[in-house]
Amino acid sequence: MPEISYYPERLTAKIFDFFITQRCTMNCKLCAAAVPYIENPIHTPKETAFRELKGFFDVWDYAERVEFIGGEPLLHPELCEIVEESLRYQEKFGKLRITTNATIVPSDRLCDLAAHCGKEFDFIVDDYGIYSKNLLPLQRKLDKYQIPYRIDIYHGVEQRFGGWIYFGNYNLVNDGEGIEDRFRRCVAPKNQFVCVNDGKAFSCCYAMCLYWIHKMFPSDGSCIDLFDEKSPLQEKRSLAAGFCINPIEACRYCHGFDPERSQRYPGPPEQVPKGHV
Repeated sequence: MPEISYYPERLTAKIFDFFITQRCTMNCKLCAAAVPYIENPIHTPKETAFRELKGFFDVWDYAERVEFIGGEPLLHPELCEIVEESLRYQEKFGKLRITTNATIVPSDRLCDLAAHCGKEFDFIVDDYGIYSKNLLPLQRKLDKYQIPYRIDIYHGVEQRFGGWIYFGNYNLVNDGEGIEDRFRRCVAPKNQFVCVNDGKAFSCCYAMCLYWIHKMFPSDGSCIDLFDEKSPLQEKRSLAAGFCINPIEACRYCHGFDPERSQRYPGPPEQVPKGHV
């Protein structure tokens, strides 16, 4: 069991996964963010993203890392403004990160902001071989601005952890048998991700994707409506303190992410037509 980072006067999250866009330059069949399943993907408007930042930091006192993610976050036309807004809360988080698939070279404005924002700011670059067509220009740009980055390779012989994980197709996979064991082995509760999109904070990315696809708003305490002004803040904080403790409804739809047991699927990832899986 992970140690719960909750104290009466302080509630912390390890990773605030800030999903600012459902749009992507790729359409990977095994996408962990359900991109091929979303019929009309959207960018989060910056005004909504600003409210999500405030809502998150109203509930959580601190996040070790804020990660801008998608989809492909570099597609978002207002990414710089959203990053700048996050810096209003710089006393409430440790570092910033952008995860990208190396298809887009970040703008000079974004790189300058990342290099001089006064916080630790790095990139995770997923290298998908032939699909990551701007890998070298992206590296040169990050090197130019002295921005730290890590390249995770998902093609060829030595792939990160042997390849991708398949979480499922967002349909029910079991009636609850073995969920407790699967949950205890899953990286989600161990890493304590908090995923935010559409004004809601989810204790699991898969639960968030189920909401996108099936409009399943969890009734088991694994989701907080950050924009719900009728719910007292302390009620939201109590729900947040219960994140990642017990299996949730989404576990019944997911194959889990067990680093030792889950099957790996080597890349480069299979691309499917938009709107198809």
